[in-house]
Amino acid sequence: MTLNIHHTTQYTFDEQIFLEPHYFKFSPLPRPYYDVLDFKIILDPLPSGISERSGIESNTYYQSWFNEKTDFLNIDVQISLDIKKNNPFDFYIDMPFGFDSPELYHKFEKEALIFYLTPIAMSEKLVAWSQDIRDSAGDNLITYLSFLNQSIHSKIAHQVRMESDILSPDALFDKKTGSCRDLSWMMIHLLRRQGLAARFVSGYSFNPELKEGHELHAWVDVYLPGGGWIGLDPSAGIFTTETYIPVCASFDPEYTKPVIGNYRGSATSSMKSSVEIDLEG
Repeated sequence: MTLNIHHTTQYTFDEQIFLEPHYFKFSPLPRPYYDVLDFKIILDPLPSGISERSGIESNTYYQSWFNEKTDFLNIDVQISLDIKKNNPFDFYIDMPFGFDSPELYHKFEKEALIFYLTPIAMSEKLVAWSQDIRDSAGDNLITYLSFLNQSIHSKIAHQVRMESDILSPDALFDKKTGSCRDLSWMMIHLLRRQGLAARFVSGYSFNPELKEGHELHAWVDVYLPGGGWIGLDPSAGIFTTETYIPVCASFDPEYTKPVIGNYRGSATSSMKSSVEIDLEG
């Protein structure tokens, strides 16, 4: 199967500005269930320079710089991937101490994962709700992950929310509706409270039943000894499949934004974006 993604973003300014260095994160991360057949990022105006780099969390990004003033910036991303069937449960957990042990990871893993293990403070009612889910799963880690994923999905209604902020877990728990970003951020901190390393993932998700409305999606990776990073989507209540294409993963969603950069000038800016995804074969 071939998955084609066309993602366009247009920034417009009401007067001429000077673009400071910009960073673009659109390139698919390496995964065993797909091969990248083609990747293009086309910028208009043309930058004076562009360089493919790899960041501290192994995310690919394109660093660009500009020397001329402009009143617009267009970003055209075209991706083609050869998709293979992926069994999300095709792994073995090599837990050194067991899920009920206070030590889930080896010492070197805990040190390497420290930023992915630190939760934020949460209300007693949210902690109690999540602990009930934990208790119902016993010592079976996969059962716990499934219960938590499905519980968030059933309790919190998923909605498209265009604001760029992310609701805190407590605010989301009270509101009971939020975006994929909000649900993922809640799950990350509930996992961290149980001693599990978790990170925020931004990428593309293709739903064959959806003819339009594809956008960048957010989900969660949890680190399991032996299994590595395993994807969970609380918006859908499922483990991620071959139709999930990650482009950036971080301990903090702030570092997964697809476009990072500033401009020099007093102009007001506006932005619009569209994503088209189709599956062949």
